[in-house]
Amino acid sequence: MTQIERQWCAAITEIGCICCLLFHSAPRTPGAVHHLLRSGRRIGHLDTICLCDPGHHQNPPAKSGKVSRHPSKARFEAAYTSEEVLLQRTRELVERHVGLKVAAMDGNAQRRWREYKTGRSVGRASSHCEGESDGAEACGDAIRAEFGIGEKE
Repeated sequence: MTQIERQWCAAITEIGCICCLLFHSAPRTPGAVHHLLRSGRRIGHLDTICLCDPGHHQNPPAKSGKVSRHPSKARFEAAYTSEEVLLQRTRELVERHVGLKVAAMDGNAQRRWREYKTGRSVGRASSHCEGESDGAEACGDAIRAEFGIGEKE
């Protein structure tokens, strides 16, 4: 886990369960880091929200009125909103209250981030750094600048 990922996870757990905050007027409810999924796989540590556990994450107490994300994403999103909307609200709250800005990444940005973190190409060749005369180091510098991070961790 990178430094920014650790800071992100610490910030969202400091804010607490996003559903308790938005839908139950219960700020700072302790929770667990929940990773959003795409095609059944975790997207990454920066695509996470805090959900109380037990409760909105899983195993809600019988008379709590909470709908948990696990095992039914469809029931959870019908009761509250999509995980993507909750992630966006979380990002806004973290930026406003903690001062940490984490931008949403599209598919190409996610691929470039994985390439940067692993040091190898993921999937098709990256067009991000085509024409970079200094090779991999210049490409790494460009990616660090794009994502607003320091040296590779």
